[in-house]
Amino acid sequence: MKIRQPKEAGKSKFSRFFIPLFILITLILSAFGIIVFKQPESETFEYKNNLFIQDTSGFSTRINNQKINFLYDPRTLENLSITPLTLTQLSYGSKFYLTANPNEDVGLALYEFNRLIVPLINKRFVQACSEDVAGCENTVLKTCTDATPEEKVVLFKESNSSSLTYNLNCLIIQGSGEEMTKLTNKLALNFLFN
Repeated sequence: MKIRQPKEAGKSKFSRFFIPLFILITLILSAFGIIVFKQPESETFEYKNNLFIQDTSGFSTRINNQKINFLYDPRTLENLSITPLTLTQLSYGSKFYLTANPNEDVGLALYEFNRLIVPLINKRFVQACSEDVAGCENTVLKTCTDATPEEKVVLFKESNSSSLTYNLNCLIIQGSGEEMTKLTNKLALNFLFN
């Protein structure tokens, strides 16, 4: 006598069909997602005999086996005019001050100066305030009137007009927050490629 086996609980035609169908749909949608949302390929271009790569983090190049990143495409910064200044002119001195009004939109430009230009000068910069405002109670006040051949001052100033000028041992970078950041990138490019 044969004993009939009971049907397995929960295993119906629907579950045997649904699981493979679910896996198939997941695979198709995954492949579609990779095609639609794939990362853009990096663009490469040459700027002043150096290869630059544009990717999601900006524009980078290698100088002396060191990767240097810029926020802006160096080709778009070509039209910015800045006062001719050499790295030697700026780096000559014994004390260096980075000064700004902390209530102005200068944070990113100061960050870029510290990241790109301070290592080139290879000297210690003292953070200072350009005006006696809240937040500057325990900080030294420095303006261009304090600049000497031995004490260089780099002043960041929010302004409606943008410019980068160097006069009487004081480097003034002024404009909107974004314009000051572009000018700082332009100065770094000039120091590295001129």
